[in-house]
Amino acid sequence: MSLYSYLAEDKKYFIDKTPRYTLIAEEIRKTFPEAKVIILWRHPLAIAASISNTFFKSKWHFDDFLIDFETGWDRLHTFAEKHAPSICSIRYEDLLSAPTVEVAKLNDFLDLPKENQLSDTLLPEIGGRLGDPKRHSKKNLIDTSGVDTWKQSYSNWYRKRWARQFYTPKRSDHLSKLGYDAPDVITPSLIPAQLFSGIKDWRYHRKKARKGLRLTQQIFQQEHISPYGVSQE
Repeated sequence: MSLYSYLAEDKKYFIDKTPRYTLIAEEIRKTFPEAKVIILWRHPLAIAASISNTFFKSKWHFDDFLIDFETGWDRLHTFAEKHAPSICSIRYEDLLSAPTVEVAKLNDFLDLPKENQLSDTLLPEIGGRLGDPKRHSKKNLIDTSGVDTWKQSYSNWYRKRWARQFYTPKRSDHLSKLGYDAPDVITPSLIPAQLFSGIKDWRYHRKKARKGLRLTQQIFQQEHISPYGVSQE
């Protein structure tokens, strides 16, 4: 509270946001029971495509993010259902397609003045090492052109298979409630789509996975950690 109060200065609200808070949403609410909780949803397959295009030069490798796509997503859904009456949920897609409507919804939730309408541009860059490096490359204007362009990333059999695996029976139900049904673009075909492109993605993933395993082994050796978690000195 001391840290947040200092950062907020004399403002009514201080916003703290990061995707990995999906893992500890329940703990955050227990720590700050008076806080206004807002959940910003986005189609998970769009998130995967964005990560690939933004951070990995359009290559397909998500081992470092599996906890977000699986555990994080499932925990956030459970949290959202449990606390539905007291939280505000909005979708990224709706925020882009109808920003005035969604911002008005947030204004009501936060008890902000009606005149606090959306301006023509977003807030200026506030710095920081994390986040999307392409986020502020378009003069801060709201860009609605990319709402569905993520589907183009699912161009070969390997990526389509990866996407279908995310839609477990249980997860498919709450994805459907959010309007995130499995898109036709990931439907399997008799002839694997873009065979060689898919093989290239598969080989790249295998290469990165082996490299990650070797790095983990090196860290264990450097820290003198045995397989049983006991230091060997």
